[in-house]
Parts: sequence; C-alpha cells; structure tokens
Amino acid sequence: MVVLCLAVLFAAACSSGPRRRAVRPTVTQVREVPSVLRNIVRTETTMRGTKPTLVSGYGFVVGLNGTGSSDVSAPVRALVEERLIRAGVGTELGGAFKNVTPAQLIEDPNTAVVLVQAVVAPGAPAGSRFDVDVQAVPGTSTSSLQGGRLYTTDLRPGVAQPMAPDVPAIAEARGDIFMNPFVDPAADTKSGQMRRRGRILHGGVVTKPAPVALFLDNPSHSRSRAIAAAINSRFPRFAGREQTAIGIDEEVIEINIPPEFRGNPREFVELLGHTRIDQGANHRWAARYVEALKETPELATTLTWCLQALGEISIPYVRKLYDYPELVPRLAALQAGARLGDPTCRPYLEEIAKTAPTATRHQAIGLLGELPPNPSINIFLRGLLESEDIYDCVAAYEALAARRDPWVDARPVGDKFMLSHVPSRRPFVYVTQQGEPRVVLFGNDISVRRPIFVTAWDGRLMINAEGMDDSTVNVLYQDYKGGEISTGQARADLASLVEFLAHRTTPEDPRPGLDLSYSEVVGALYEVVEQQGVASEGQLALFQTEQDRLRGELQSGAYEEYSMDRPETSGSEWTEEMLVESAPDDVVEEEDRSDRPTYVVPLRPAQPEEPEEGPGGSGP
Repeated sequence: MVVLCLAVLFAAACSSGPRRRAVRPTVTQVREVPSVLRNIVRTETTMRGTKPTLVSGYGFVVGLNGTGSSDVSAPVRALVEERLIRAGVGTELGGAFKNVTPAQLIEDPNTAVVLVQAVVAPGAPAGSRFDVDVQAVPGTSTSSLQGGRLYTTDLRPGVAQPMAPDVPAIAEARGDIFMNPFVDPAADTKSGQMRRRGRILHGGVVTKPAPVALFLDNPSHSRSRAIAAAINSRFPRFAGREQTAIGIDEEVIEINIPPEFRGNPREFVELLGHTRIDQGANHRWAARYVEALKETPELATTLTWCLQALGEISIPYVRKLYDYPELVPRLAALQAGARLGDPTCRPYLEEIAKTAPTATRHQAIGLLGELPPNPSINIFLRGLLESEDIYDCVAAYEALAARRDPWVDARPVGDKFMLSHVPSRRPFVYVTQQGEPRVVLFGNDISVRRPIFVTAWDGRLMINAEGMDDSTVNVLYQDYKGGEISTGQARADLASLVEFLAHRTTPEDPRPGLDLSYSEVVGALYEVVEQQGVASEGQLALFQTEQDRLRGELQSGAYEEYSMDRPETSGSEWTEEMLVESAPDDVVEEEDRSDRPTYVVPLRPAQPEEPEEGPGGSGP
C-alpha cells in the first residue's frame, strides 16, 4: 500500500513539472554520387567561398585625350562625386586637383566614369593580385579609354548597383588602362574603332579575403569533429600558424588556407574537397582509386584529385598506370604522380611530350615543369625550344620559367613589364595578357633586319635601319596627345629596341627612351614583325599572343552565387547582362585581317604609381 501511494505521488510530481519538448526526427541527406567518391569532404558538405567571386564597382579615369564624357546617370554621378570628395579633390589634400571641384573634374572631357569588374580566385588571400576589366559605362558618349589611368576603385561582390545599400569592399583596383595594341593609339570611334574597353593586368588586389567555410549536409558534432580532424591531418599545423580547419559548431567548419597554398589557392580548394574524412585505410583507398581510373575513366579528373589528396601514400599505386595503354587513366596517374613529386614519372611524361597530340603534349610539358629539381628535365625542355611548333616552344618556355632555368633570361623594364630572351630555332615574339606582363623574344640572335623601314600609326612611328651601320636603328615617334616629336637611336638587337621604346628618361636613369606604355610597345613590336622587320639567323620572325582567359571567366557566370546577393533596388538600370557583355566592343577592324593575332588587352605594372596629376595620399 505504501509503495502504491509513493508511486502515485511520484507520477503526480512528474506530471506537474515541465514537459519534454518533442524532438523532430533527423532526416539524413545522402548525395547520389559513385560509391568510390563517398566519404570525401565535397560529397558531405557545401563549400562556401571556394568558387571565383565576381566583384565590380564604378571608377574614375583621368588622362584621356578629350575622349571622355560626363553623361552618366544621376545616381552614378553622385556616387563618384562622393568618392572624389573623400579622396581630397577640391581641398589641400587634392594635389593638382585642390582647386577643382569634383563636379568640374567629372565634366572635364579628359576624364570618364567607368565600370570596373573582375573575378577573384577562390580563397585568394589579402594582397593577392588579379586582372581587371574596365569599360566606359554603357550609354555614355565616352569614345576611347586609350591612355587613361584608373584611380583607386573599391570592388564589391556582385553586380554594381548605384542606389543599392553599401556592402563592404573586398578588393580594389587601380592603374594604367591598356587597350587593344593592334590599333593606332590615337584611334577612336570616329575612325571606326571602338576603344571603350580595356584592362589592367594585375591591377586588382584583395583587401578583405572572402572566408572559406564548410557547411555539413547533416549537422552533427561528431561528424564535424571528424571532418576537421581529417583536414588538419592532411594539412598539418606548424608552429606559429592557425589550424587549417576549425569546427565552429555542428554545422559549420571554418577553413584557413595554409601559407604554402596562398600562391595557388585553387589547388588547395581542390585538395580540400577531395580529402577523405575517414583516414584509417588510405592505402586501400589509393588502390581503389587506381582501379576506378581504369574502370570509369570519365571520373579521371575527380579521381586524380582524390589521389593527390591522399598524399605520398598514392605514389606506389599511381606508378602502376604510368605505362597504361589507355591515355586518359595514364595521364590522370601521371598528373597525380607529378604533383606529388614522384621523379619516376619523368620518362613517361617526356615520351608523351614528344609523341602525343598537341593539347596532350602541352599538358605533359606543364607537368614536367612541376617536378622536383632535376637537370635532365631542364635539358629535355631546352631541347623542345628547337621545335618548329611555336606552341611547343611556348609550353617549354613556361615550364622552364617555372623551374627558374638560367636559359630563360628575364629582367624588368621599369615597372611596366618583364622582358625575356629564350634561345630557339624558330624566331618569334610572344606577349602575355594574363597575370604578370611579359614580352618574350624567341631566337638565337633575334634583331631588326637590314635594310628595313617601318612606319606605323599613320606615320607617327618610324623605325629606320637603312643606310646605317649594323649596330643601331633610328626611331622617330610623335605623341598622339600633345604632338611632341621624339627621336633617338637604339641598338639593332630586338631586346635593346624594346627597352628603348619603353624606357622613361629620368634624372636617375638618363638613358634615352620613348616612354611608351606596355600596349604601345606590343603594338609597335607587332608592326615591326608584320612588316618583316625582325629576323634571327636569316629567318623571319613571327608574332604570337597569349590566349585571353579573363573575358571568358567574366562571360561564363561560373562565380560564387552568393556574391550576387548584393541588395538591389526596384527599377535599377543595371543588369548582369549589361555588366558582362558578350563580346568586346573595341576590336572592330576597318578591314579583314585574318592574319592578325586574336584580340589582346595586355598588362599593367605590378606596383603602379599614382598619377602625377592626382590628389595626394593614396589618390581617389
């Protein structure tokens, strides 16, 4: 009886207390992926901050030759005026512009408001540089940006919206604008050439890196800890640095890019996503990945990264495929082996570099450039410089440059570009339009031919190698802005002529020069080569440009989706389609020139100086 009463009282006490909250059953999300790809980071998490990020902003350009305009919309004008005020225009801090109001500066025909856009690499750390696309604001009457300089412009994620609430800038851009070099710098829309768009190579710099984080498909403290532990095991922490992965809660893991990957954050992102979460049987998984390469070659790209993510454990297994008869698994294994530093893949890559189709050859040559130091590799790559195929020579040069081979003679020309000379059987001039600006001269003794008389840009540039000794050429140039005429002599070797064209004469360096911009130097070189003015050992030189990748990135739309989440206002006049145009508008040619190189907007100095006429301090 006593027991029964106690039981009743206990039940009553329990019923009078707080009731337990009902728990919703957990629904486990399982992605549909091949079984061999399960249990890696990318198949159990959503990776945020690991796609390229579109950034944009409105900027202000000075230094034009009367080709600018002020007819921008009121919201954009107000935005630019505010930034010019903050930069000191109209005050004692404004330098040459201290007595000019922002409104007067915008009205000046030598200035223009522009749209600046770029794609920032995933995980790019603070200070990393990227290429910037600059174009006159659509609908304005600006006819040319030739000779202009972009003042410091804040770049924010997504599409620029003048009336939208402000969001923090994650990058900034500045520097000289380089236009299509295969058009007379004096040309504008009146002559049939659209000159409203250009670029600044290495003109952007990351100021606030976008955070990288993982969001678990199925939040769980234990799984979050397991994923963080796997990542930290693959990318171990050394003294004085943060852990690579830090679990914030059951759903979010914060990622810190290791210092050794800050020069190549894209590689880290791939390795991170393909890291195995359960680390107990890596040897078995290396063997399974290799078998999967043979059975499912369509997964070769992903499986290659999986093998690399396992680390050196994979090397004995990928070696089994170095001579595999099918090309796709073979290349995938060689790529993993090369990037893991396996020296035994060298002879297999060299064989492919000599006998495979063009694209495959160049992939193998690039992988040779990534292998650890080995004199035999450098000797092999030097041999490829004797190829009759220009593209093989360029691939070999890039690999040798990556290996810092002494055959690649590189020196800076002021702060404008790098000039290299590479011994080669076939002479040609190669110019880059991504990353660091470079002019590369291929040939054993590449120089200006004799006799030759070159005229370009409606007679404003003349190069005369007639009636002189074999060591010099005469150069005459008339500046298209002020009409000043400069003359001088340069040695006949092409490297000396390039330096003369670009050199700026200063009290510190009084050597004569024309102070042409990078794009003008490229354009002048193209004219000299096209008019058969360059040769090496009796063979005429050719001209070759690097393929344009920046515009492809901007047009692809393959950038971080959340970067487009900038707040917008109704009735905004801008759309993403207007921002990222389908084709450049500054490559309209007056005549059909099928032999002319593809469109190139080249580079800018890596460390630009502020314009002399600009405000003091950091400038607008």
